[in-house]
Amino acid sequence: MRRNIVPSVNTHILHYSGSMQRGPKPIPGHTYSHSGAYLAGGVPKERPPSHMGNVHLSIGVPIEAYSANTRTCATQASPDHQEAGSKEPQVTPPILGPDPVRIGFTAGVTSSSSSWSSGTLVFPKVITNVGNGYNPSDGVFTAPRAGVYVFFANVQGYSSQTISVDIVLNGSTRVRTMAYSFRGNEHEEAGPNLAVLSLQTGDRVWVKYYTGLGYWTYSDGPITTFSGFLI
Repeated sequence: MRRNIVPSVNTHILHYSGSMQRGPKPIPGHTYSHSGAYLAGGVPKERPPSHMGNVHLSIGVPIEAYSANTRTCATQASPDHQEAGSKEPQVTPPILGPDPVRIGFTAGVTSSSSSWSSGTLVFPKVITNVGNGYNPSDGVFTAPRAGVYVFFANVQGYSSQTISVDIVLNGSTRVRTMAYSFRGNEHEEAGPNLAVLSLQTGDRVWVKYYTGLGYWTYSDGPITTFSGFLI
């Protein structure tokens, strides 16, 4: 009977990335890889550790050199990787549009009246008139553009008299103020109120008499005033 003879293979210690593993001794002319190369005689070699990846080992080159090269490549790549990961995110500054439209005014009266009792209350002293929406000649604000506006009016009562006025939009009352005197002479009362109105371009807002008599103010610092601005 013919016997199958398996050639004897001497073993030696293989070093993979710092670990030790016993395997067959390399045979000249053969290439070792993780995919399962065979030794002469049909004896499969031991598979290298999975962390070796697709590195191919050739006879005549010490395995330690492959392991060292692998570690060197990893070490050289690491700083670049860390540097890329440590970079601050790029922040793109916002693109600013044109400045927003600014519209606002404050006007007042500089002389008191004990007899005013009808019509539109005109505020001839202009303190601010950004956008030129307010007309000091007739006391009317005309909206230069559509938007939401805030209006404020204060009418100070004259002496012991009571006065009440309206903030009107296109002739229609929106809010009312009242300065009601109940303490006698020389106790002028304030009658303030505020309205937030949605306007279309060309809408008109003013202060109109409702009931009572007269108003009080100072010439150097008006107390009876009318203001408005776009929000």
